[in-house]
Amino acid sequence: MSDDENKRKAAELAAQKAAEAAKSTTSDHDSDHDDPDAEVIYRKLDPSSPYFLGSNDHSGNMICTVKLNGENYERWARSMRLSLRGKRKWGFVDGSIRKPVNPIYLVDWDAVQSTLVQWIMNSIENQKNSIPYFEEAKPLWDLLQRRFTVSNGQRQQELKYELAQCKQTATMSVASYFGKLEKLWDEIDNYNPVPACICGMSEEFQKKKDEAKFHDFLFGINQERYGNLAFSIIGARPVTNLGLGI
Repeated sequence: MSDDENKRKAAELAAQKAAEAAKSTTSDHDSDHDDPDAEVIYRKLDPSSPYFLGSNDHSGNMICTVKLNGENYERWARSMRLSLRGKRKWGFVDGSIRKPVNPIYLVDWDAVQSTLVQWIMNSIENQKNSIPYFEEAKPLWDLLQRRFTVSNGQRQQELKYELAQCKQTATMSVASYFGKLEKLWDEIDNYNPVPACICGMSEEFQKKKDEAKFHDFLFGINQERYGNLAFSIIGARPVTNLGLGI
């Protein structure tokens, strides 16, 4: 056999091996999508990952103690936020965690979104039939926010009226009176949370709220029993922390 024929045979053999290698690579790639144990479908996630769902994270769980009834949106939303932050899932709801482009992460994204939608729906008391179907949590959350923050304007006015009417009766202890005020303050604070910032404004905002609560307390206290004491407290020094005044 001549040198030219040997070279031709060697070239054909090399081409054949390259084609077989390419075919094998394509076949392996396709089998990854068909294989139920492939990384694309089943990935081992670190528990600190927001995509991680533990064995107790069932879609049928109630993750907060407050159920949305149409009149308590702010209280419900605060409870849900705390629960979801504790599970590292709030970023999926507020949009800070974006939908991934890499298909490896899409299965995990869909799993988390389905679970979040179910958790939110599980916490709604009597409005489920009026809520459209959603596959992701953020549009569902945004809808509930738009719908119920509008209707809660009336509740805020009611709370202001109840606060103005809250008085300590002659037979009521200071602790009971203070407890009634605290329930009103807590619900009002749900509608007007202290802004989170590092500029010092949140501290100033909280300071003004505490001072307002202090005057609410003195305004409704029984004047026959504690009027002179309340007057002396106000005149003694400025009070910005309610606990210091009581």
